[in-house]
Amino acid sequence: MLFYTTVYIGDIYKSGLPDSVDPKAEEVNAEATRLGTRALFWSACISLFSNFTLPYLVPRAIKRGVIGDLFQEEGGTLKRIARKFQISLPMLWALSHALFTLCMFSTL
Repeated sequence: MLFYTTVYIGDIYKSGLPDSVDPKAEEVNAEATRLGTRALFWSACISLFSNFTLPYLVPRAIKRGVIGDLFQEEGGTLKRIARKFQISLPMLWALSHALFTLCMFSTL
């Protein structure tokens, strides 16, 4: 899957090149591969960041003490921030789908 995703992104890059550039040139293929791997790298970084930060926004995790070790003080700064931005799990799911929908429509 990773190989074909890299190739797909590289093909998109090559299709956007001017007609004067040979899409089979070695430099163009190397740049297309680099762009494909860079896109997958940033996708992985965003996923990792989301996996670490989004659980702090779910109120049930704070109440059950799942992430309570980070909130030592009752009125601590982290606890206030987490309570201010609490989103229910279904709402977080719906917002993620709305963001995905916006991203898909932006490709037009």
